[in-house]
Amino acid sequence: MITLRVENFGPFEEARVEIKPLTIFIGRNSVGKSLLLYLAWALSSATPAFEKVETGWEDYIKVVEAVVEKVERGESPREEIIEAARLFYRDILARAVEAGLEERLKHAFGVELRELVKQGKERATIELQAECGRLKATISETLKIEELDICLDRVLETLHVERSTRDKHIRVRYANKEKEIAIYGVKDPGDFIIGLIAYSTGLAFEALFLSTWGPSPLLPDSRAGIARALLKPYTTVSMPLGVDAEYRDLYFRLAEWLYENQGVLEELRPLLEELGVTPRPVFKAGVYEVEVCSWAGKCAPISMAPSGVREVLSVALALVYPGYINVFVEEPEAHLHPRALRHLVRLIARAVNGGKNVLITTHSDYLIGYINNLIVASKLPRDRLKELGYREDEVLEPGQVAAYLIKPLGDKAVVEPIEVSEDGISEEEFSKIAEEILGERSRIYAQV
Repeated sequence: MITLRVENFGPFEEARVEIKPLTIFIGRNSVGKSLLLYLAWALSSATPAFEKVETGWEDYIKVVEAVVEKVERGESPREEIIEAARLFYRDILARAVEAGLEERLKHAFGVELRELVKQGKERATIELQAECGRLKATISETLKIEELDICLDRVLETLHVERSTRDKHIRVRYANKEKEIAIYGVKDPGDFIIGLIAYSTGLAFEALFLSTWGPSPLLPDSRAGIARALLKPYTTVSMPLGVDAEYRDLYFRLAEWLYENQGVLEELRPLLEELGVTPRPVFKAGVYEVEVCSWAGKCAPISMAPSGVREVLSVALALVYPGYINVFVEEPEAHLHPRALRHLVRLIARAVNGGKNVLITTHSDYLIGYINNLIVASKLPRDRLKELGYREDEVLEPGQVAAYLIKPLGDKAVVEPIEVSEDGISEEEFSKIAEEILGERSRIYAQV
Protein backbone atom coordinates (compact mmCIF):
# COMPACT_ATOMS: atom_id res chain seq x y z
CA MET A 1 0.00 0.00 0.00
CA ILE A 2 1.19 3.51 -0.83
CA THR A 3 0.27 6.70 1.00
CA LEU A 4 0.07 10.01 -0.87
CA ARG A 5 0.28 13.05 1.36
CA VAL A 6 0.08 16.72 0.34
CA GLU A 7 0.51 19.92 2.29
CA ASN A 8 -0.58 23.37 1.03
CA PHE A 9 -1.34 21.90 -2.38
CA GLY A 10 -4.24 23.57 -4.20
CA PRO A 11 -7.08 24.02 -1.70
CA PHE A 12 -5.65 21.38 0.66
CA GLU A 13 -3.87 22.47 3.82
CA GLU A 14 -3.10 18.83 4.57
CA ALA A 15 -4.45 15.65 3.01
CA ARG A 16 -3.49 12.00 3.26
CA VAL A 17 -4.71 9.23 0.96
CA GLU A 18 -3.91 5.51 1.08
CA ILE A 19 -3.98 4.14 -2.44
CA LYS A 20 -5.61 0.74 -2.89
CA PRO A 21 -6.38 -1.25 -6.07
CA LEU A 22 -9.64 0.72 -6.34
CA THR A 23 -9.45 4.25 -4.95
CA ILE A 24 -12.48 6.53 -5.13
CA PHE A 25 -12.66 10.29 -4.57
CA ILE A 26 -16.22 11.42 -3.79
CA GLY A 27 -17.49 14.96 -3.38
CA ARG A 28 -19.33 17.97 -4.69
CA ASN A 29 -18.19 20.07 -7.62
CA SER A 30 -15.08 22.23 -7.28
CA VAL A 31 -13.77 20.73 -4.04
CA GLY A 32 -10.52 19.22 -5.36
CA LYS A 33 -11.35 15.65 -6.42
CA SER A 34 -9.86 16.05 -9.86
CA LEU A 35 -6.87 17.93 -8.46
CA LEU A 36 -5.89 14.86 -6.42
CA LEU A 37 -6.61 12.54 -9.34
CA TYR A 38 -4.47 14.62 -11.71
CA LEU A 39 -1.68 14.79 -9.14
CA ALA A 40 -1.72 11.01 -8.72
CA TRP A 41 -1.67 10.62 -12.50
CA ALA A 42 1.23 13.04 -12.89
CA LEU A 43 3.21 11.17 -10.23
CA SER A 44 2.40 7.86 -11.90
CA SER A 45 3.24 8.90 -15.45
CA ALA A 46 6.28 11.13 -14.80
CA THR A 47 9.58 9.80 -16.12
CA PRO A 48 13.08 10.95 -15.15
CA ALA A 49 14.47 13.60 -17.55
CA PHE A 50 18.07 12.36 -17.68
CA GLU A 51 18.82 14.59 -20.65
CA LYS A 52 18.34 17.66 -18.43
CA VAL A 53 20.99 16.59 -15.90
CA GLU A 54 24.18 18.27 -17.08
CA THR A 55 26.59 17.46 -14.24
CA GLY A 56 27.37 14.51 -12.00
CA TRP A 57 28.12 12.06 -14.79
CA GLU A 58 31.92 12.05 -14.51
CA ASP A 59 32.44 9.55 -11.64
CA TYR A 60 29.67 7.33 -12.99
CA ILE A 61 31.19 7.16 -16.48
CA LYS A 62 34.62 6.25 -15.06
CA VAL A 63 33.16 3.24 -13.27
CA VAL A 64 31.14 2.20 -16.35
CA GLU A 65 34.38 2.29 -18.36
CA ALA A 66 35.88 -0.03 -15.74
CA VAL A 67 32.99 -2.43 -16.37
CA VAL A 68 33.89 -2.54 -20.07
CA GLU A 69 37.58 -3.11 -19.29
CA LYS A 70 36.80 -6.02 -16.96
CA VAL A 71 34.58 -7.69 -19.54
CA GLU A 72 37.33 -7.32 -22.14
CA ARG A 73 39.68 -9.14 -19.74
CA GLY A 74 37.10 -11.91 -19.23
CA GLU A 75 36.43 -10.97 -15.60
CA SER A 76 33.11 -10.49 -13.76
CA PRO A 77 32.31 -6.76 -13.29
CA ARG A 78 29.72 -7.26 -10.51
CA GLU A 79 31.33 -4.87 -8.02
CA GLU A 80 31.79 -2.18 -10.67
CA ILE A 81 28.16 -2.49 -11.80
CA ILE A 82 26.99 -2.13 -8.20
CA GLU A 83 29.24 0.91 -7.67
CA ALA A 84 28.03 2.49 -10.92
CA ALA A 85 24.37 1.93 -9.97
CA ARG A 86 24.92 3.58 -6.59
CA LEU A 87 26.68 6.55 -8.18
CA PHE A 88 23.88 6.94 -10.70
CA TYR A 89 21.32 6.85 -7.90
CA ARG A 90 23.26 9.31 -5.75
CA ASP A 91 24.39 11.87 -8.32
CA ILE A 92 21.89 11.71 -11.18
CA LEU A 93 18.54 10.09 -10.46
CA ALA A 94 17.05 12.62 -8.00
CA ARG A 95 17.79 15.56 -10.32
CA ALA A 96 16.38 13.67 -13.30
CA VAL A 97 13.19 12.89 -11.36
CA GLU A 98 13.06 16.52 -10.27
CA ALA A 99 13.14 17.77 -13.86
CA GLY A 100 10.75 15.11 -15.15
CA LEU A 101 8.17 15.59 -12.40
CA GLU A 102 8.24 19.38 -12.70
CA GLU A 103 7.60 19.09 -16.42
CA ARG A 104 4.82 16.55 -15.85
CA LEU A 105 2.98 18.68 -13.30
CA LYS A 106 3.00 21.67 -15.65
CA HIS A 107 1.76 19.41 -18.44
CA ALA A 108 -1.03 17.92 -16.31
CA PHE A 109 -2.40 21.15 -14.84
CA GLY A 110 -1.53 23.63 -17.60
CA VAL A 111 -0.16 26.21 -15.13
CA GLU A 112 3.13 27.27 -13.60
CA LEU A 113 4.03 25.44 -10.39
CA ARG A 114 3.43 28.48 -8.18
CA GLU A 115 -0.28 28.28 -9.11
CA LEU A 116 -0.49 24.86 -7.43
CA VAL A 117 0.56 26.23 -4.04
CA LYS A 118 -2.26 27.10 -1.61
CA GLN A 119 -3.11 30.77 -1.52
CA GLY A 120 -0.99 32.59 1.05
CA LYS A 121 1.58 29.81 1.47
CA GLU A 122 5.21 29.83 0.32
CA ARG A 123 5.47 26.22 -0.80
CA ALA A 124 3.59 22.96 -1.16
CA THR A 125 4.79 19.51 -0.21
CA ILE A 126 4.11 16.19 -1.92
CA GLU A 127 5.06 12.92 -0.23
CA LEU A 128 4.82 9.29 -1.28
CA GLN A 129 5.46 6.56 1.27
CA ALA A 130 5.49 2.87 0.34
CA GLU A 131 6.63 -0.13 2.35
CA CYS A 132 10.17 0.60 1.22
CA GLY A 133 10.16 3.54 -1.22
CA ARG A 134 9.83 7.18 -0.29
CA LEU A 135 9.59 10.47 -2.19
CA LYS A 136 9.32 13.97 -0.76
CA ALA A 137 9.16 17.00 -3.04
CA THR A 138 8.49 20.68 -2.39
CA ILE A 139 6.96 23.12 -4.88
CA SER A 140 7.35 26.89 -5.09
CA GLU A 141 8.54 28.49 -8.31
CA THR A 142 10.27 25.19 -9.09
CA LEU A 143 10.13 21.63 -7.82
CA LYS A 144 12.81 20.25 -5.53
CA ILE A 145 13.30 16.63 -4.48
CA GLU A 146 14.01 16.60 -0.75
CA GLU A 147 14.09 12.81 -0.33
CA LEU A 148 14.12 9.88 -2.76
CA ASP A 149 14.55 6.27 -1.69
CA ILE A 150 14.01 3.55 -4.29
CA CYS A 151 15.34 0.72 -2.08
CA LEU A 152 18.17 0.11 -4.53
CA ASP A 153 20.23 -2.04 -2.16
CA ARG A 154 17.35 -4.51 -1.95
CA VAL A 155 17.74 -5.17 -5.67
CA LEU A 156 21.54 -4.98 -5.75
CA GLU A 157 21.78 -7.68 -3.06
CA THR A 158 20.20 -10.11 -5.52
CA LEU A 159 22.54 -9.20 -8.38
CA HIS A 160 24.72 -11.98 -9.79
CA VAL A 161 27.11 -11.36 -12.69
CA GLU A 162 28.95 -14.18 -14.45
CA ARG A 163 31.21 -14.50 -17.44
CA SER A 164 29.52 -15.79 -20.56
CA THR A 165 30.89 -18.36 -22.96
CA ARG A 166 30.49 -15.71 -25.66
CA ASP A 167 33.19 -13.09 -26.11
CA LYS A 168 32.37 -9.68 -24.58
CA HIS A 169 29.15 -10.97 -23.02
CA ILE A 170 28.06 -11.38 -19.40
CA ARG A 171 25.15 -13.17 -17.77
CA VAL A 172 23.25 -11.24 -15.12
CA ARG A 173 20.54 -12.26 -12.64
CA TYR A 174 18.60 -10.08 -10.22
CA ALA A 175 15.26 -10.58 -8.49
CA ASN A 176 13.46 -12.97 -10.86
CA LYS A 177 15.16 -11.75 -14.02
CA GLU A 178 17.98 -13.30 -16.01
CA LYS A 179 19.58 -12.12 -19.24
CA GLU A 180 22.75 -12.13 -21.29
CA ILE A 181 24.24 -8.75 -22.18
CA ALA A 182 26.74 -7.81 -24.87
CA ILE A 183 29.34 -5.28 -23.63
CA TYR A 184 31.08 -3.52 -26.50
CA GLY A 185 31.14 0.02 -25.11
CA VAL A 186 29.94 2.19 -22.21
CA LYS A 187 26.41 2.42 -23.64
CA ASP A 188 25.78 -1.29 -23.06
CA PRO A 189 26.39 -1.46 -19.29
CA GLY A 190 24.87 2.03 -19.03
CA ASP A 191 21.60 0.80 -20.52
CA PHE A 192 21.58 -2.15 -18.14
CA ILE A 193 22.20 0.06 -15.09
CA ILE A 194 19.40 2.44 -16.07
CA GLY A 195 17.13 -0.59 -16.46
CA LEU A 196 18.18 -1.78 -13.01
CA ILE A 197 17.33 1.64 -11.54
CA ALA A 198 13.99 1.63 -13.35
CA TYR A 199 13.17 -1.83 -12.01
CA SER A 200 14.07 -0.80 -8.46
CA THR A 201 11.91 2.35 -8.76
CA GLY A 202 8.92 0.38 -10.00
CA LEU A 203 9.39 -2.17 -7.22
CA ALA A 204 9.76 0.50 -4.52
CA PHE A 205 6.55 2.28 -5.53
CA GLU A 206 4.66 -0.87 -6.55
CA ALA A 207 4.57 0.20 -10.23
CA LEU A 208 2.00 2.83 -9.23
CA PHE A 209 4.05 6.01 -8.91
CA LEU A 210 7.06 7.17 -10.94
CA SER A 211 5.90 4.22 -13.01
CA THR A 212 8.54 2.57 -15.13
CA TRP A 213 6.62 -0.55 -16.14
CA GLY A 214 4.11 0.88 -18.59
CA PRO A 215 1.98 3.93 -19.44
CA SER A 216 -0.67 5.24 -17.05
CA PRO A 217 -3.65 6.67 -18.96
CA LEU A 218 -5.92 9.41 -17.65
CA LEU A 219 -9.44 9.55 -19.05
CA PRO A 220 -10.60 13.14 -18.39
CA ASP A 221 -14.18 14.34 -17.93
CA SER A 222 -13.99 16.01 -21.33
CA ARG A 223 -14.00 12.65 -23.18
CA ALA A 224 -17.22 13.18 -25.10
CA GLY A 225 -16.24 16.67 -26.22
CA ILE A 226 -12.77 15.60 -27.32
CA ALA A 227 -14.27 12.69 -29.23
CA ARG A 228 -16.67 14.98 -31.09
CA ALA A 229 -14.15 17.70 -31.93
CA LEU A 230 -10.78 16.03 -32.19
CA LEU A 231 -10.99 12.29 -32.86
CA LYS A 232 -10.54 12.70 -36.58
CA PRO A 233 -7.44 11.78 -38.56
CA TYR A 234 -4.90 14.59 -39.01
CA THR A 235 -6.90 17.11 -36.97
CA THR A 236 -4.56 19.76 -35.58
CA VAL A 237 -6.12 21.84 -32.82
CA SER A 238 -4.25 23.49 -29.98
CA MET A 239 -5.36 22.09 -26.60
CA PRO A 240 -4.63 24.02 -23.40
CA LEU A 241 -4.30 20.91 -21.22
CA GLY A 242 -1.80 18.17 -21.90
CA VAL A 243 -4.28 15.59 -20.60
CA ASP A 244 -6.64 16.35 -23.49
CA ALA A 245 -3.87 15.95 -26.06
CA GLU A 246 -2.80 12.68 -24.45
CA TYR A 247 -6.39 11.44 -24.44
CA ARG A 248 -6.54 11.92 -28.19
CA ASP A 249 -3.36 9.85 -28.61
CA LEU A 250 -4.77 7.25 -26.22
CA TYR A 251 -7.85 6.84 -28.38
CA PHE A 252 -5.87 6.07 -31.53
CA ARG A 253 -3.62 3.65 -29.61
CA LEU A 254 -6.66 1.79 -28.32
CA ALA A 255 -8.26 1.84 -31.76
CA GLU A 256 -5.21 0.12 -33.26
CA TRP A 257 -5.15 -2.44 -30.46
CA LEU A 258 -8.87 -3.14 -30.90
CA TYR A 259 -8.38 -3.59 -34.67
CA GLU A 260 -5.79 -6.29 -33.95
CA ASN A 261 -7.70 -7.87 -31.02
CA GLN A 262 -11.38 -7.70 -31.91
CA GLY A 263 -12.18 -10.71 -29.73
CA VAL A 264 -11.90 -8.41 -26.71
CA LEU A 265 -15.32 -7.00 -27.61
CA GLU A 266 -16.80 -10.14 -26.07
CA GLU A 267 -15.55 -8.88 -22.68
CA LEU A 268 -17.49 -5.67 -23.27
CA ARG A 269 -20.61 -7.31 -24.69
CA PRO A 270 -23.04 -6.71 -21.75
CA LEU A 271 -22.09 -3.02 -21.65
CA LEU A 272 -22.30 -2.64 -25.43
CA GLU A 273 -25.69 -4.37 -25.57
CA GLU A 274 -27.02 -2.01 -22.92
CA LEU A 275 -25.71 0.93 -24.95
CA GLY A 276 -27.26 -0.53 -28.09
CA VAL A 277 -24.06 -0.27 -30.17
CA THR A 278 -21.36 -2.39 -31.74
CA PRO A 279 -17.89 -0.86 -32.21
CA ARG A 280 -16.22 -1.58 -35.54
CA PRO A 281 -12.48 -0.85 -35.72
CA VAL A 282 -11.37 0.22 -39.19
CA PHE A 283 -8.19 1.33 -40.93
CA LYS A 284 -8.74 4.45 -43.04
CA ALA A 285 -6.45 7.06 -44.53
CA GLY A 286 -3.45 5.53 -42.80
CA VAL A 287 -4.87 5.56 -39.26
CA TYR A 288 -6.90 3.23 -37.05
CA GLU A 289 -10.33 4.46 -36.04
CA VAL A 290 -13.46 3.10 -34.39
CA GLU A 291 -16.83 3.33 -36.04
CA VAL A 292 -19.95 2.69 -34.00
CA CYS A 293 -22.93 0.78 -35.39
CA SER A 294 -26.26 1.37 -33.67
CA TRP A 295 -29.01 -1.15 -32.95
CA ALA A 296 -30.82 0.33 -35.98
CA GLY A 297 -27.94 -0.69 -38.28
CA LYS A 298 -26.50 2.78 -38.87
CA CYS A 299 -22.69 3.06 -38.61
CA ALA A 300 -20.82 6.31 -38.00
CA PRO A 301 -17.41 7.52 -36.76
CA ILE A 302 -16.94 7.72 -32.98
CA SER A 303 -17.12 11.52 -33.27
CA MET A 304 -20.77 11.15 -34.34
CA ALA A 305 -21.73 8.53 -31.74
CA PRO A 306 -24.13 9.26 -28.84
CA SER A 307 -22.52 11.07 -25.91
CA GLY A 308 -22.66 8.07 -23.58
CA VAL A 309 -20.76 5.96 -26.10
CA ARG A 310 -18.17 8.69 -26.64
CA GLU A 311 -17.69 8.90 -22.89
CA VAL A 312 -17.46 5.23 -22.01
CA LEU A 313 -15.89 3.33 -24.91
CA SER A 314 -12.33 4.49 -24.26
CA VAL A 315 -12.78 3.87 -20.52
CA ALA A 316 -13.94 0.30 -21.13
CA LEU A 317 -11.08 -0.39 -23.55
CA ALA A 318 -8.49 1.06 -21.16
CA LEU A 319 -9.79 -1.20 -18.40
CA VAL A 320 -9.27 -4.34 -20.50
CA TYR A 321 -6.08 -3.23 -22.30
CA PRO A 322 -3.30 -5.49 -20.94
CA GLY A 323 -0.57 -2.85 -21.28
CA TYR A 324 -2.05 -0.51 -18.67
CA ILE A 325 -1.22 -1.17 -15.01
CA ASN A 326 -2.78 2.05 -13.67
CA VAL A 327 -5.96 3.65 -15.01
CA PHE A 328 -7.22 7.06 -13.87
CA VAL A 329 -10.83 7.96 -14.70
CA GLU A 330 -12.63 11.23 -14.07
CA GLU A 331 -16.35 10.66 -13.53
CA PRO A 332 -16.79 7.27 -15.21
CA GLU A 333 -20.56 7.67 -14.81
CA ALA A 334 -20.73 10.68 -17.17
CA HIS A 335 -23.62 10.51 -19.65
CA LEU A 336 -24.44 6.91 -18.73
CA HIS A 337 -27.82 5.40 -17.91
CA PRO A 338 -27.66 3.64 -14.52
CA ARG A 339 -28.03 0.21 -16.16
CA ALA A 340 -25.01 0.87 -18.38
CA LEU A 341 -23.09 2.06 -15.33
CA ARG A 342 -23.76 -1.30 -13.65
CA HIS A 343 -21.87 -3.08 -16.43
CA LEU A 344 -19.03 -0.54 -16.35
CA VAL A 345 -18.59 -1.09 -12.60
CA ARG A 346 -18.21 -4.81 -13.26
CA LEU A 347 -15.48 -4.03 -15.79
CA ILE A 348 -13.75 -1.92 -13.14
CA ALA A 349 -13.90 -4.86 -10.73
CA ARG A 350 -12.45 -7.21 -13.34
CA ALA A 351 -9.61 -4.77 -13.99
CA VAL A 352 -8.84 -4.56 -10.27
CA ASN A 353 -8.91 -8.33 -9.87
CA GLY A 354 -6.70 -8.61 -12.94
CA GLY A 355 -3.95 -6.61 -11.23
CA LYS A 356 -4.70 -3.04 -12.30
CA ASN A 357 -4.89 -0.01 -10.02
CA VAL A 358 -7.97 2.08 -10.81
CA LEU A 359 -8.44 5.59 -9.39
CA ILE A 360 -11.69 7.45 -10.03
CA THR A 361 -13.63 10.57 -9.09
CA THR A 362 -17.40 10.47 -8.85
CA HIS A 363 -20.59 12.27 -7.84
CA SER A 364 -22.73 9.20 -8.49
CA ASP A 365 -24.68 7.36 -5.81
CA TYR A 366 -25.49 4.76 -8.45
CA LEU A 367 -21.81 4.02 -8.98
CA ILE A 368 -21.20 3.69 -5.23
CA GLY A 369 -24.29 1.50 -4.92
CA TYR A 370 -23.11 -0.87 -7.64
CA ILE A 371 -19.63 -1.08 -6.09
CA ASN A 372 -21.27 -1.90 -2.76
CA ASN A 373 -23.22 -4.71 -4.41
CA LEU A 374 -19.94 -6.24 -5.60
CA ILE A 375 -18.40 -5.90 -2.12
CA VAL A 376 -21.38 -7.61 -0.49
CA ALA A 377 -21.27 -10.30 -3.19
CA SER A 378 -17.73 -11.19 -2.07
CA LYS A 379 -19.33 -12.98 0.89
CA LEU A 380 -21.14 -15.44 -1.38
CA PRO A 381 -19.84 -18.88 -2.42
CA ARG A 382 -19.03 -19.55 -6.05
CA ASP A 383 -22.27 -21.36 -6.89
CA ARG A 384 -24.44 -18.58 -5.46
CA LEU A 385 -22.49 -15.97 -7.45
CA LYS A 386 -23.13 -17.92 -10.62
CA GLU A 387 -26.86 -18.13 -9.83
CA LEU A 388 -26.98 -14.35 -9.50
CA GLY A 389 -25.11 -13.84 -12.79
CA TYR A 390 -21.76 -12.70 -11.36
CA ARG A 391 -18.34 -13.84 -12.46
CA GLU A 392 -15.83 -14.59 -9.71
CA ASP A 393 -13.61 -11.73 -10.91
CA GLU A 394 -16.52 -9.27 -10.69
CA VAL A 395 -16.66 -9.15 -6.89
CA LEU A 396 -14.56 -6.91 -4.66
CA GLU A 397 -13.11 -7.57 -1.25
CA PRO A 398 -13.44 -4.62 1.18
CA GLY A 399 -9.64 -4.48 1.52
CA GLN A 400 -9.29 -3.76 -2.20
CA VAL A 401 -11.24 -0.51 -1.97
CA ALA A 402 -10.44 2.91 -0.48
CA ALA A 403 -12.96 5.76 -0.56
CA TYR A 404 -12.52 9.41 0.41
CA LEU A 405 -14.97 12.24 0.88
CA ILE A 406 -13.56 15.59 -0.21
CA LYS A 407 -15.38 18.65 1.07
CA PRO A 408 -14.82 22.36 1.76
CA LEU A 409 -14.16 23.55 5.30
CA GLY A 410 -13.70 27.29 5.62
CA ASP A 411 -10.94 28.38 3.23
CA LYS A 412 -9.61 24.87 2.65
CA ALA A 413 -10.63 21.47 1.36
CA VAL A 414 -10.37 18.41 3.58
CA VAL A 415 -10.13 14.71 2.78
CA GLU A 416 -11.99 12.32 5.05
CA PRO A 417 -11.61 8.55 4.73
CA ILE A 418 -14.91 6.69 4.36
CA GLU A 419 -15.20 3.32 6.02
CA VAL A 420 -15.30 0.36 3.64
CA SER A 421 -16.75 -2.67 5.41
CA GLU A 422 -18.06 -6.02 4.26
CA ASP A 423 -21.31 -4.16 3.56
CA GLY A 424 -19.56 -1.69 1.28
CA ILE A 425 -18.84 2.03 1.30
CA SER A 426 -20.86 4.20 3.65
CA GLU A 427 -23.50 6.06 1.64
CA GLU A 428 -24.25 8.63 4.36
CA GLU A 429 -23.37 11.64 2.19
CA PHE A 430 -25.67 10.53 -0.60
CA SER A 431 -28.40 9.76 1.96
CA LYS A 432 -28.17 13.38 3.14
CA ILE A 433 -28.79 14.57 -0.42
CA ALA A 434 -31.77 12.23 -0.75
CA GLU A 435 -33.17 13.60 2.52
CA GLU A 436 -32.71 17.15 1.23
CA ILE A 437 -34.61 16.29 -1.96
CA LEU A 438 -37.44 14.65 -0.01
CA GLY A 439 -37.56 17.58 2.40
CA GLU A 440 -37.85 20.02 -0.49
CA ARG A 441 -40.62 17.89 -2.03
CA SER A 442 -42.49 17.84 1.29
CA ARG A 443 -42.35 21.65 1.48
CA ILE A 444 -43.70 21.91 -2.06
CA TYR A 445 -46.56 19.47 -1.34
CA ALA A 446 -47.38 21.43 1.76
CA GLN A 447 -48.16 24.40 -0.45
CA VAL A 448 -50.14 22.49 -3.08
